[in-house]
Amino acid sequence: MNNIVKKLRKNYGIYVKNYLVNIEMKYIKLFLFFEIILAIVKDILTPNANNDAEQIAFYERMKGDFIRYEIEIASSNLKESLQNQANHCYLNAKELAENNLPAYHPVRVGIMLNYSVFCFNSKSKVDNALKIAKQAYEVDNNHIK
Repeated sequence: MNNIVKKLRKNYGIYVKNYLVNIEMKYIKLFLFFEIILAIVKDILTPNANNDAEQIAFYERMKGDFIRYEIEIASSNLKESLQNQANHCYLNAKELAENNLPAYHPVRVGIMLNYSVFCFNSKSKVDNALKIAKQAYEVDNNHIK
C-alpha cells in the first residue's frame, strides 16, 4: 500500500498541490467578498437607517449571517473571534427586534431563526439553538391562530 501512495504522490503531487492552492485562493476571494459586504452594511446601510429599529435589526442580522459564512471558511485561529463578533451582531439584532417589533414580525422571526442556526452550527449549542427556534415558531404560530 505504501508503494502505491508514494507512486501517487510522486506522479500526481503537483496536481494535488495546485488544486489545494486553487481552492485556498477561492476561499480568500470569498472571504474578501464577505468583508466588502460587511463594510457596506456597517459603513453605508446602517448609518443611513435613520434610527429605524427594523432596518438596524435587519442589518445586524445580516452582519451576523455574513460573519457566520466567514466562520465556515476561516482558519482555526480566526474562528473564535468571528464567533464572538457574529454572536454580538445576533444579540444586538435580537434585542432591537424584541424591543421594537411585534413577535410575529418577519424580521424578528428571521433573526431568531438565523440566530438558532448560528448557535447550532458555530457554537455547537444544540439545546440553545432548538430552544430559540422553538420559541420563534411558537410565538409566530400563536399569532396566526
